[in-house]
Amino acid sequence: MFKKLSTKNILLIFLTMIVVVTLIILTGKPSETPINNSNSDDGVNESITFQTAMQNADRLESVRYTLNDSSIEKHDYFMIRQKFGKVILETPLEKNGNKYDHVYFDRVKKVALARCSEDLCEYNKELITVNYSDFYVSDPVETSYLTKDVEYSHSEMLGNQYVDIFNATTYNDEPAIITAQEYYGIPLKYTIGDRTIIYEDLMVNNVRLGEIMLPMNCTIDGEQYDFGWYSYYSNNYNETLLYN
Repeated sequence: MFKKLSTKNILLIFLTMIVVVTLIILTGKPSETPINNSNSDDGVNESITFQTAMQNADRLESVRYTLNDSSIEKHDYFMIRQKFGKVILETPLEKNGNKYDHVYFDRVKKVALARCSEDLCEYNKELITVNYSDFYVSDPVETSYLTKDVEYSHSEMLGNQYVDIFNATTYNDEPAIITAQEYYGIPLKYTIGDRTIIYEDLMVNNVRLGEIMLPMNCTIDGEQYDFGWYSYYSNNYNETLLYN
């Protein structure tokens, strides 16, 4: 028969578990594998390829950034697994008399829903459908598809982080420069001809699911959806992509 543990022994076991969990947390490493950035004697990093950088970036769970593109207005973006996201508009828009400044989008089903945030309107849970193509933009990895013949140039400091510089050309044979964060491999800046695309204040694996979820008990074009995205997909597509 098992011997009954005393209160003192139970407390000791509990404290030991806390210490073990704390050590695991403190010594744990990021799940993403950093790029091998060991420089050769001549200062040229032979191990870096742009494909390696993109593979690292593709494994990220989420990113948030302010998109500063010389061809469009600046907006704040939140992305999870390159499937779901939200954009906060710098300038509010209006559809059929409904103002909105937050747009939620599903990049797989190509759906976009908008609402007026508490910064602009009284609190409400009313959403409307808007044109997905009006708000679709390439994420930091997808923008690389505009380029070809990408070759590593050098590494340098940008602010407080190391970055890798790649030279490339567009499919119109314009010169392009790609600046990618060294550790995660995610691009921070593109210079493509006369166009400059900067992903400002980019943070990795920092987006909480609640930040891009639809409100509970919301209405979409006047129809009630008790569980936000979940009930919206169940009613319209008989599936939910959110947890896949």
